[in-house]
Amino acid sequence: MRTTFTPLGHPLWRAAPLALAISFTLAACGSSSDGPGASLGDGGGSGGGASPAAETQATENVVQDTATVVEGVGQTLFLAGIAVSQEDLPIDQELQDQTIHALGSTGSAVYQVSKGLDEGVGSLGTNDNAVGTTAAGVARATSRTGDTVSASGRVVAALDTLPVFMQVEENSGALTMIGENVGEIGLQISQGAEGLALQFEDPNSPLGSAGVQLTAVIRPVVANLEGTTRKVGDALVIGPTGSGALGKAGGTIIMLGDELAAQNAAFTGIARSVRGAGALVRDTGGFISSGEGSGGGLTGDGLPTDTLLAALSGGEGAGLPTDAVLGQLTDSGLTEGGLPTDQLTGLVGGEGADPVTGLVGGLTGGLSGGSEDGEEADPVTRLISGLTGGLSGSDQ
Repeated sequence: MRTTFTPLGHPLWRAAPLALAISFTLAACGSSSDGPGASLGDGGGSGGGASPAAETQATENVVQDTATVVEGVGQTLFLAGIAVSQEDLPIDQELQDQTIHALGSTGSAVYQVSKGLDEGVGSLGTNDNAVGTTAAGVARATSRTGDTVSASGRVVAALDTLPVFMQVEENSGALTMIGENVGEIGLQISQGAEGLALQFEDPNSPLGSAGVQLTAVIRPVVANLEGTTRKVGDALVIGPTGSGALGKAGGTIIMLGDELAAQNAAFTGIARSVRGAGALVRDTGGFISSGEGSGGGLTGDGLPTDTLLAALSGGEGAGLPTDAVLGQLTDSGLTEGGLPTDQLTGLVGGEGADPVTGLVGGLTGGLSGGSEDGEEADPVTRLISGLTGGLSGSDQ
């Protein structure tokens, strides 16, 4: 699970004066691993081609990285609110405070989506109600949006401090009326969505029970899909190669996020999103490779490529001696089941030539030497010449 920052949805943000709330979150920024300015970490799961710790680890890593990107957006909005609070604006303090509160609530709404992804589908292998938790995050985001609407209503009501609106408010009271109505709508949205979130999280409720059942269905599907794509990627050899390339590209993006964070504290949220994007690129490699080498293909099942080539060419240290291979060829049904040995002799070596020596001599001669007009022959030419020489029936 990712290291996250404490959102503006903390009760202290809602209940305490704005200055106290900002003071609290700024303190968390520098001292707590759960604070808004906490270390950006690696932007997601360990991924990056490493052997998955669970059957759904690749999916979890990617979802957590996506959550980090979203979280960075929420943190950026939060920091924008703090930046506004530090400016000496030519407006009434009440209007400024409510504007900041609206920004903070919007940032908190975005954060709730991030938290739902991280603790929900981002923990698919361990959370039996992963679907319900993710849905609860969306519901809580809606609840925070209701807070934003309420704050917007208070912003409207506070407009009466501006000269251009002051007379309108004195004559009709329209600003106060509109602000109160908008604030009430926001409160209803917030309360209703919070109750919905609790329903999604409770496994004994109808919504929570449905979430548990959906999670049980989705988990094996995701596990099978991950396992299949990794096996195919490893078998085709492109898996490890692609995973390595994605790892390098993701690492570069993560470094860019580090540089942004180091330049200015105001870039903390953006840097978190950039690092999350880098981790997302990196951890995508977990879908196409197990990170344990090729694991298959023509030479991946216990017979390394160098051993195979050494066996074919008779080199030292070959795990499969050449004479053993040739013995299997001459003693097998290849020369007994319809293809007489003398016909094979004519194909590979000519009259009187050892058939096996003719074939192998042609192969190894084409691979290991030969020249054309005193110059070293092209490897492909040598191979073709060796094959045709070995199969043409010429004496060695």
